[in-house]
Order: sequence, then C-alpha cells, then structure tokens
Amino acid sequence: MGNIWDNSGINALLLAVIIIGFGLGIFGILLLVTASNGIEQNIAYQTQQSGQEIAPSEAEALALLAADVELRELRQQRNFALIFAGAGLILIALGWLSLDAVRRRQNRARPATASNSPPDEAADPAETP
Repeated sequence: MGNIWDNSGINALLLAVIIIGFGLGIFGILLLVTASNGIEQNIAYQTQQSGQEIAPSEAEALALLAADVELRELRQQRNFALIFAGAGLILIALGWLSLDAVRRRQNRARPATASNSPPDEAADPAETP
C-alpha cells in the first residue's frame, strides 16, 4: 500500500479535482438555465418588464405577491448557480495547473535516457585510430 502523496496518488487526486470541477460547473449551468427559464415564465417578471401600470383586484394582487416572492427565490437560485459554475471553473483551472506542474516536475526528475544524453566520445568511429 503506497503513500497517497506519491506521484500516482497526487495525479489521481488532481484528476479528481478536475472531474469535481466539471461536475460542479455542469450542475451550475443546469441550475442557471432552470432558474432563467423560471424567471422568464414568472408573471411578476413579465408584469415588471411590460412597464404597464395595473390596478389588480385583491385576488390578482395576492397572486402577483406570490409570484414576486417566487421571482426573488428564482433570482437567488440564479445567483447561486453562477457561484457554483464559477467554483467549478476555478477547480478545473487549479487542478489543471497543478497537474501540469506535477507532471513537469516528474519529467525533470527522470534520469536522462540514452537518446537525450550526448554521445560518448570513445564510441565515435571517426575519432578512433
């Protein structure tokens, strides 16, 4: 059983952070679309956008009041959706940059292979007598 902080453990952890970021971003976008559609269909929002003055009866006024409360909740849900999507993007960026840094460090730590090392002078056939 290896240490979680070895190279494969760090890579797996950073990949998990990236996947969580994608999931959070997708969840935020879906929540944003749902809230935006609800706002567009809300009667109080439509009344506010029309800009017309209305003189509703008491029943219509109560219905508009309930629709206004729902509109406020939908706007709050839309704001939270933007926060979730932004947090997802931040997690993706941090995970990606960290994974890139870890892989760069791993590549530096590897010993030079035969193809990367300079040729041995004694093995050069042009210089041997």
